[in-house]
Amino acid sequence: MKAKEGLIAVLLLPALFMTAGCPLTVNGQGFWGTGKNVTPTPKPSSSPVLSSGNSQISLTAGESKEFDLLSGKGEGGQISFSRSENHFRIVPGTGFSFFDAGTSAIGEAPESGYLQPTEGIEIIEGHVYVVRISSLPVRYARITITSIEAGRIEFLFFIRLDGSRSFQEPVASPAPSPTPWIPGSLNLGATLSDGPTIPLPAGRISGSVVDALNFTFLGSVLVNVLFEGKTIATTTTDPGGAFSLLLPPGSGYTLEISKDGYESVSYGNIQVSLNSTTYLQTVSQVPLGSGGNGGAEGKIVDAFNGQGVGGLRIAIRRGINAIEGKLVTLEATRRDGTFSLSGLPQGNYTIEISGEGYTTCFHTVPILEGKTALDVIEAVTAVLDASKLRIVLTWAYQPADLDAHLSGPGEGERFHLYYDSRSFGAGLSLDHDERAGFGPETITIGERKAGIYRFAVHNFSRKSETSHDFTLADSIARVKVYQGSNLLSTFNVPSSKEGTLWTVFKLSDGIITPINQMSYQTSGEVAP
Repeated sequence: MKAKEGLIAVLLLPALFMTAGCPLTVNGQGFWGTGKNVTPTPKPSSSPVLSSGNSQISLTAGESKEFDLLSGKGEGGQISFSRSENHFRIVPGTGFSFFDAGTSAIGEAPESGYLQPTEGIEIIEGHVYVVRISSLPVRYARITITSIEAGRIEFLFFIRLDGSRSFQEPVASPAPSPTPWIPGSLNLGATLSDGPTIPLPAGRISGSVVDALNFTFLGSVLVNVLFEGKTIATTTTDPGGAFSLLLPPGSGYTLEISKDGYESVSYGNIQVSLNSTTYLQTVSQVPLGSGGNGGAEGKIVDAFNGQGVGGLRIAIRRGINAIEGKLVTLEATRRDGTFSLSGLPQGNYTIEISGEGYTTCFHTVPILEGKTALDVIEAVTAVLDASKLRIVLTWAYQPADLDAHLSGPGEGERFHLYYDSRSFGAGLSLDHDERAGFGPETITIGERKAGIYRFAVHNFSRKSETSHDFTLADSIARVKVYQGSNLLSTFNVPSSKEGTLWTVFKLSDGIITPINQMSYQTSGEVAP
């Protein structure tokens, strides 16, 4: 046995949709309204009947928020949502009645059974709520609420504007209909758009921004989302440096991140998956200087054995996750795998690492004026047989000891691969275990059996902690999954969630499904 030592911020995310003939467009520019109380002037249309959208809010214990329930006609009322600890309620307001429709999907509002609660309906995750709006004509809203995390909930809603009780949703492609859709919002008064629309499915990106010099989280950082060179969404970081956005699933998104007193930075090649959260690597924003240069020193190691790899090509590009485009400079690793960079204007850079027999990988490093970034460590993996998978965990210098854990189908019972049980069967092995920071921790899967595999990262250095521990979240941990010569998936640790155990993903029938759950685990021997 191997011995071991041991927002309050409102995020306004209005409707996601696609205007016919003009993808990814709202208000002629992007998804988002101005946040001001604006009376919309929709184009003439025949019988507008439905508004739709989604929004997100953070609440502290006992706090309540009122939302304007807006329609394409600029009319509506207010609904209050409140929270007492983790208990959410829809609070009654003037002119509203509420109905808990349970877990069944409903096609229309009920004839009877409306509730007029005095203290509000408890919001239960997975339930659908119908709101009867006492106006002429009578309107109905259908609201689904999902608890994202403690103190944060998300709404998905549909509003009938013509008095009809039907909530049938349109097909995902344009079809002849006398009742076009008018987008709405559930915000503190956001600008509305007009025109026939269809709902657009969404995924989420989530990230954090820190000061590259002192590592403090930065609030009020402007985050613009670009698609095909055009800004389609905008948000700002909360006081804890965090941001989150809903976007249509797809690839090719770029973030432009800026704040007064700091270098602007571009974060490229972002992919959004349907009904999933993509956690981005923490952005280190560089304070403005006098125009001087800086550098970096580091080492490239083999993921299989942790040894330095010489003769690798080091190509440098400006920006985060800049996997293509103009090169700033070219270098190579020395025989022991070390390298040095100098004379770089301050800012963020992406290092592309490649060499014969190895799969190309990328690493981001912030460069500060007059300073040399030390201990830039990255792990490369040799090209594998086409049937093999390799999971590589890397992190920063702290905490000293993160452990990779893999469980899966074995002979009669599930196996658990980790530091104290390093191999099972043919080709299933923990190749490298690191206890002095940086990593890598590497697992190779040869022959796969039918069933579910789960991979997790445990903070062994802090295993005695049971609450308020963000050491793992601050570790900049990253998990990469390779097959053959290809990088299949990359996972960044959720940067704003506490816990000592990060359950990263599951693998079944060749499909990798993100989990990205943070929890606490005091034992280093519990299988994920």
